[in-house]
Amino acid sequence: ASGVNGLDASTEANSTWYYVWAIYNSATDTVASLLSTSHTSPTMPSGYAFKRLVGAVYNDSAGNFVAFVQRGTRVVYKASQQILTGARSDAAWASAVTLAAYVPATITRRIFGYAEMTHNQGAGNYSVTLEFAADASGNYPGTKLLGLLLASGGAVYTGGHFQQELTAQSFSYRTTDGAPAVISVNAYLQGYCIEV
Repeated sequence: ASGVNGLDASTEANSTWYYVWAIYNSATDTVASLLSTSHTSPTMPSGYAFKRLVGAVYNDSAGNFVAFVQRGTRVVYKASQQILTGARSDAAWASAVTLAAYVPATITRRIFGYAEMTHNQGAGNYSVTLEFAADASGNYPGTKLLGLLLASGGAVYTGGHFQQELTAQSFSYRTTDGAPAVISVNAYLQGYCIEV
């Protein structure tokens, strides 16, 4: 529904970020909430003159809000969101990976999650590295995961947790490995930190 404790517009849109506002009516001394696609200027209900941005929620393609828990400025997804699948970059910074469906624009400052690296080479020991950065030029570097894959054939895994500062709704990564290992990376977003 639109209005107090609802949307500031009359219709709900799928695949859309909604910003969560606390609003206040001084005449009735009433605190309420409001959802808006605007992170700066929601359309305020009649009588409500004060507002404070407190968070955001994504309405997915099926029209369901993605479940999360928020404590202060830290947001954690109920289920981790996969942001890299079978990725590798061979030492070059990869093109920016969009996070538009995973973190809200403008107010997100940092993401965190975990990554897994694997390879299917034969016998041999291979050093592997996964690095994160805010853009495809390697600016604003973040976590660097180092691993040693001890291979005797078959799939071998290593991984760890990462944090990355953002300058936009995207990030970049690069992978390096000891030849002739061919590594593959899966990364999962567990949540993000906002600045409101």
